Amino acid sequence: MNSQLTDRMNRILQYVINEYIDTGEPVGSRTIVKKYNLNLSSATIRNIMADLEDSGYLFQPYTSAGRVPTKEAFQYYVDSLIQLRDISDELRNKVMDSIKGNELKLSNICTRVSDIISNITNCIGVVVVPDIRMSSLKHIEFLKLGGNKILVIIVNELGQVQNKLLDTDSKITQDELNRVSSYLNEKFSGKSIFEVKKRILNELEFVKNSFNKKISSLIDKFSHIEWTDSAVQKDIIVKGLKNFIKNDYFKEDIESLKKLLSLFDEKNKILNMVEQSIKTPGIQIFIGSQNQEFENLSVVTSSYSKNGVILGSLGVIGPLRMKYDTIIPIVDCAAQIITTVLNDKFRRLT
Repeated sequence: MNSQLTDRMNRILQYVINEYIDTGEPVGSRTIVKKYNLNLSSATIRNIMADLEDSGYLFQPYTSAGRVPTKEAFQYYVDSLIQLRDISDELRNKVMDSIKGNELKLSNICTRVSDIISNITNCIGVVVVPDIRMSSLKHIEFLKLGGNKILVIIVNELGQVQNKLLDTDSKITQDELNRVSSYLNEKFSGKSIFEVKKRILNELEFVKNSFNKKISSLIDKFSHIEWTDSAVQKDIIVKGLKNFIKNDYFKEDIESLKKLLSLFDEKNKILNMVEQSIKTPGIQIFIGSQNQEFENLSVVTSSYSKNGVILGSLGVIGPLRMKYDTIIPIVDCAAQIITTVLNDKFRRLT
């Protein structure tokens, strides 16, 4: 594809994309001439549009129709042509007001962010909930169950809870379990799960010499809990499917609509699309065929963080013809706000 477009071709392509985003209909040369008051004839515009079609940026769905932007055109648009709009103070405050309550837990914050960006953009709002292992440990508790089973309750600084079940080789009392809890909380509070496991393994000899055999064995078992990706249930909050369908983005593409509905029956597919942005800070845009699961969708995401550590991501899923110039700043704003809230609300433990 020829990406070396003239200034005139860039302008016409941008106008065609703007019109297609607004209407969802093929765009003709007369529409461009009338709306944008160009000092060019319809014939000249048609010739430029034909050149853009030859370059792979436009296509004609049927004879005598106007032109429709290709996925490559949208990619070029967001890379080179887009003029982002400033988000208003009113809109910024609306997002902030929805999530700043001191009583809110992390799950409530993520749900509200997903909901509000969906309502604002008329697209599907998504938020990847942070991996519990990434944040600092706040509290560990061991509870005695029936037989030799022990329930381990782990709470991180963001209020997330993870439960693990351990089998012990011998009877152990609740008082002894309380000793284990006190030791681990005093020793490792403020450390990530990864750090806790590493430090316990390094200090096992000290543990064996400081506690009786039952307690040291339990701490040993705790340190060997598997915290692999498969063992941690990642979660993604998805809001706004009904609003998205009401916008009739796929009014002439029933198959795409069916695929979209089936996609939401399997959240893991959405998670795989969105969490690509967790590895990289800032706005990420995945257009059309970049999403293997659904070629007629685009995804705009941004990561959010605490103390400089990326915890998760949020964004919107929408049609190829979404309003990128307004949606990108909204997603960026929401990520900045949730980062601010996390840093203010959940201070790092020391």
